[in-house]
Amino acid sequence: MTVPTGVDSFLFLDETGTPNYFNAKKLAEIGGQLSAGVKVTTSTTFGLAGVLLRRRDYVRLWREMNAIKLKHFGTSAFSLHEYDLRRAKMPPFNVIKSPAAWAAFYADIDALFARTDLRIIVATVDKYRMQQQYPQWQYNGYQYALHVIIERVINEKQFGRTCRIIAEHRAVGLNKELDQELARLRSQGGSIDGKRSTVTAGEVTSRIHPTIIFRTKARLNAGLEVADLAAGPLTRWLHGLPTKPPYRDLLPILAPKLRRGPTGRVRGCGVICLPAFPAGCPCPP
Repeated sequence: MTVPTGVDSFLFLDETGTPNYFNAKKLAEIGGQLSAGVKVTTSTTFGLAGVLLRRRDYVRLWREMNAIKLKHFGTSAFSLHEYDLRRAKMPPFNVIKSPAAWAAFYADIDALFARTDLRIIVATVDKYRMQQQYPQWQYNGYQYALHVIIERVINEKQFGRTCRIIAEHRAVGLNKELDQELARLRSQGGSIDGKRSTVTAGEVTSRIHPTIIFRTKARLNAGLEVADLAAGPLTRWLHGLPTKPPYRDLLPILAPKLRRGPTGRVRGCGVICLPAFPAGCPCPP
């Protein structure tokens, strides 16, 4: 295990869905489906999960996560991936296919999360409604989500003065877009298209390390594993999408770790839905 030095904390990022907006033809098709009251065949939801951990807690999380994997799967040389857990078909994930095996694994993950001081921040984007409401906006869903997550990380001052971002590796061009967005935030502050923000360029520059580390799922990383476990279940829960095990099982573990404001508020603090919270969103105020 190699842990970068020189920072107090890490922000781990993983996504669910695709961040790019729709072309005019697809936008019209989705609008027609919605108007006709039929099921939209294309997912319009993008979600980004950020997991904030102190450096020392990350080292312990990695060690204890490996112990849990070794106990339940017989090996720790793989990355926990929510999609593979849900399917439970391919080795080593198929060994917890039975309800009893899943329950035992779930209990250990629940206990690990309960004793780990981490914050989960989830930002979701309804891409169709974003385009309808703000057709002039030029940034994709990942850039918006990164923006609002960084704002909230900067306000978590008890996690130290400096934070480095570790994100799931995607295509090289997409990684470059993310690097450019961080550079923009460091030079302009947390504003998009001139909209007011709660953080300045100076705050971003002083608190967030200038470079992002990209890691593939094949590169074992406990922080990215937690972000992967959080992104899909929480995004689907927030938008009222169908949830099946382990989505439902993971929610009671993840929800207590959502960032809260000084008054205990979750909405706008640990959960941000753009352009607005969907009707009937189950997330508490």
